Amino acid sequence: MVDRRIISEKVDTVEKSIKRVRDRCGQSVDEFKVDENLQDSVVLHLMQAIQGCIDLAAHIVSDEELGLASSTRDFF
Repeated sequence: MVDRRIISEKVDTVEKSIKRVRDRCGQSVDEFKVDENLQDSVVLHLMQAIQGCIDLAAHIVSDEELGLASSTRDFF
């Protein structure tokens, strides 16, 4: 059975990461292009959101005994 606490934590992580990206998107494209710290921040938070989705999918696949994944792509 899927652990709702784990699911909730993973969803929360994804939502927080996406919120951080949105908070940083108030900059113009021109500002974004020249601000390496802003670019790094957006990349980091996107990576955290993606990893949260992978972790969430892995938990569900494992818990539901849907088989072994040979790559993260197989989770989806």
